[in-house]
Amino acid sequence: MDTLAHELTAEFISELRKHQTYRHAIHTLSVLTITSNVMYGKKTGATPDGRQAGEAFAPGANPMHGRDRRGALAAIGSVTNICYENCQDGISYTFSIIPGALGKTRTSRISNLVAILDGYSQQRGHHININVFDRSVLEAAMAHPEQYPQLTIRVSGYAVNFVKLSASHQREVIKRTFYQAV
Repeated sequence: MDTLAHELTAEFISELRKHQTYRHAIHTLSVLTITSNVMYGKKTGATPDGRQAGEAFAPGANPMHGRDRRGALAAIGSVTNICYENCQDGISYTFSIIPGALGKTRTSRISNLVAILDGYSQQRGHHININVFDRSVLEAAMAHPEQYPQLTIRVSGYAVNFVKLSASHQREVIKRTFYQAV
């Protein structure tokens, strides 16, 4: 899949550059969705990868929910394989991990998260959104929003108050991969 994403973005920007721009603008491409992954998913039929008709697409450069089978670091490595020179408008990756996966103590969790971010940067990763919490927190917030008025999460390039998202967007965020280990 790493090669496919790299080749696809290279081919797409190559085709895009064949078209004249307005006022000699530079062609750019992005791999980000903001919230369009949910809206476009609702209007799209089933796809060959097993995604059902109407199901949200993965956000940004993320693998489809539950399909990243090689773990957190492998997923990060896949995102960094997408060539930034082909996607200068951005490559957005939202990374969610449970606190215990980063270590037993606050100090070790911080140290391990810093190491992950350093590795992402050293591999030429550009834009990463980090969430460190358990899925159960989001499930509880969806069931009892009045108890979580300040719960702010990273979605896809922006931070948002979770309880202010639509129910369909909340469900999509809850379905995402929450890494249990590094």
